[in-house]
Amino acid sequence: MSAGAASAATLDHPLWESIDNSVDGAPAGRVRRQRVRVPMRLVSSPHYQDVALSVYVKVKALGLRPEGCQAKSTTIASYLGLSTASVERGMTQLRRPGPDGVVELFSDRRTLPGGTGTSAVRTVRAMTRTEAFVWLPVAAAEDLTPRELRAFALIAYAQARGITLTEAELAAGLRHHSGQKAGQPLSVTAASAVVDEVEAARWVTVQRRAGAQGRHRYIAHDIAPEARPEGGCAAVAGLLRLV
Repeated sequence: MSAGAASAATLDHPLWESIDNSVDGAPAGRVRRQRVRVPMRLVSSPHYQDVALSVYVKVKALGLRPEGCQAKSTTIASYLGLSTASVERGMTQLRRPGPDGVVELFSDRRTLPGGTGTSAVRTVRAMTRTEAFVWLPVAAAEDLTPRELRAFALIAYAQARGITLTEAELAAGLRHHSGQKAGQPLSVTAASAVVDEVEAARWVTVQRRAGAQGRHRYIAHDIAPEARPEGGCAAVAGLLRLV
């Protein structure tokens, strides 16, 4: 699956509304089981750095609380296991228009009760009903590095759409964001190493050479590892309900 093909696809499954209501509105106390709907443009576009995806997932999840997302950059960084500078870089990119002019993140400063100061309330844009998206577990953003999360998102999207993802296609969706190779896709070897880390974190299962023509078969999980029974394939990816 190329990045262009992923961004062009849309989801028109009849369960779209019921899944949206039952998952995106999950109580804040069940964060390790919570999922959010992420625009596929954040995953497939080489414009966005990996960290922007991680930040988007966490900000959107926090925004589902009654008070919205008022967490400081340092707090979000602690949730994601990233530096504050990395989180701020991701938020800056999300607040700026992408190549298509779309802005993903907005920040509104509000006066605190008592008038003693202000806080920033962050909100993400309302997604359209026709744009491509992928469900991502909030816990995955906390457990995985930004690059690993992007690899997981590519696997989850392909799985939900019934697309057989090759190692080369997966590598094409992961890019260097700094150095002399900035903007270039990772090699197949480097991408495979990223997937190995995601598998070690128990967010995907790789059935090696189990697919057509000896390809690997990737299975994404939508529940945090500690919430799944050991070896239980029954808990594998509720995303399959969308196929």
